Amino acid sequence: MKVYEILVDLVDEKILNILGLFAKNPGQSFYLKQIADKTGVSLTSVFRILKDLIEKGYVEEKVYGPQKLYALSKLKKGKMLLDIFSVKTNVIDLLIDFLSKLRGIDKIFLYGKQKQDSANIIIIGDALDISAIDSIVTKIKQEHNFDIKYITLSHSQFEQMTKIGMYSEQRKQVFP
Repeated sequence: MKVYEILVDLVDEKILNILGLFAKNPGQSFYLKQIADKTGVSLTSVFRILKDLIEKGYVEEKVYGPQKLYALSKLKKGKMLLDIFSVKTNVIDLLIDFLSKLRGIDKIFLYGKQKQDSANIIIIGDALDISAIDSIVTKIKQEHNFDIKYITLSHSQFEQMTKIGMYSEQRKQVFP
């Protein structure tokens, strides 16, 4: 098990989202509201979490008059966080892990070539929970800046489309 996976199990998701934002944008400073907007964490929670991270030496606070900017610490603890978060997560594997827990999904195909920041997928199944799929795709977009375009098809729709030559050579089954 990797260090990051252990953190996910042990640390509050809000804290991980904030640390992840800093780790993915080293050297960049953010206002409190920007952090809240980019992580989906409430302003009051961001304020409380930042206070703790500053006290522990993971985040630096820069004061410019009435404005405060926050950035990942350039000291040892900040560098350690960069190491932990720099482990490249295969976003498609992460997506498959989340989607495989939903009911009704029988197969998932990667369609076309996966790019560095995007992929197209085909989800096959019956009685699919589209709102849950949308939620997962949105979360991955926010956390990994990775765009996933998808289509959901029933088994019969997929078979019919395959018969007429759609979704043929450019697909790779990634689940199960």
